Amino acid sequence: MMDFEVDIRTLLLTLVLGNLFTLLLITSYRRRYPTEGIGTWFVVAKWLQSLCWFLLLLRGRIPDMPFIPISNAAMLGGGGLEIVSLLSIKGCFGPAVRRYYIALSVFSVILYGGVYIVHNQENLRIAAASFAAMLFVVYPAGRFGLGREGSPLQRAIGLLYGGMAVIFAARSVSALQNGPSQTVFTPGHVSNLYYLGMFLLMNLGTAAFVLLSREQSLDELKRMAMFDELTGLLNRRSFLELAQPALDRARRMRETISFILMDIDHFKQVNDVYGHAAGDRVLREFAAAAGGALMGEGLLGRYGGEEFAVLLPGLDEGSSDETIGRLNAAIGGLSVEGVPLRYSVSIGVITLIPGSAATLDYLYRLSDTALYQAKREGRNRVVRVEPGCGGS
Repeated sequence: MMDFEVDIRTLLLTLVLGNLFTLLLITSYRRRYPTEGIGTWFVVAKWLQSLCWFLLLLRGRIPDMPFIPISNAAMLGGGGLEIVSLLSIKGCFGPAVRRYYIALSVFSVILYGGVYIVHNQENLRIAAASFAAMLFVVYPAGRFGLGREGSPLQRAIGLLYGGMAVIFAARSVSALQNGPSQTVFTPGHVSNLYYLGMFLLMNLGTAAFVLLSREQSLDELKRMAMFDELTGLLNRRSFLELAQPALDRARRMRETISFILMDIDHFKQVNDVYGHAAGDRVLREFAAAAGGALMGEGLLGRYGGEEFAVLLPGLDEGSSDETIGRLNAAIGGLSVEGVPLRYSVSIGVITLIPGSAATLDYLYRLSDTALYQAKREGRNRVVRVEPGCGGS
């Protein structure tokens, strides 16, 4: 069987040059797309990693003290900041994770410092640094690799970090087994895997950060396209897109469905008297109260202006009346800062088992007719309309 050996100093040189080239690319990228998510921490991470590999490359030509501790600190710091950058992009770097990495950093300093001061053998330093590095990559391996909602890209990143965790663990054990003869330049299968793994991690880690940043930007664009910016509710287009499958299912299963259209009474007066900023607060408070009253039932969206729509699959007249009662109770109790009046809503509703003619436009038109009947009858009331022929 052919032995596979690599020249470690050559790999170290490629790691230095690779990280510097990455920094050049990222700097150019940031100048062209300054608002996208290539963060400062990632740049700092690449500088630290470049410093680590450069100091290792100069090993034997510069004094061991203080450059060995500096090199290891740069490795753990650079790797840690790269992980933090990736986790932050996906919103995974919360308080608990932050505390974990702070504690892990303190532990790593104590572990490596203790070895360096008490029993300064290179194999023990390698074992300590590799063990600490393993603990750093275990969380992103699980978070990205095992997350049910993760994209294929995230699972690939998790797999990469999982592989590096295994390599770090193997390197730590190998260093302990080999004894004092083990150095960072000692050849062997584990050392080869370690340096090749770091080379792969350098390239794929950078690609992952850029791709995750783009993925985040696309997610934000999708969110902006789906939700109303002011209220945070589904906009009209998204509401209709999500409502159509629910209506189709009700038609196939011969299930009851209710469509509710709500309009805030005298909303123009709020804008004219108290200003559009106050009107915006009214809309936001209304949306929050309506969402809370629905308790996760059905779909709620802003149809336009002060008009809101609710689709309630599976709810008959009695159940939809209960939901409307909760909506009225929640909205009637609102008092918006800067608007010294309590406002009300007019509601039009239709409940039916949809037939072939019962399109979303059909439901809207009938509910709209009922809504304006409620307006004509004095507002602050509910009018229920019966479906016409073909609707059910």
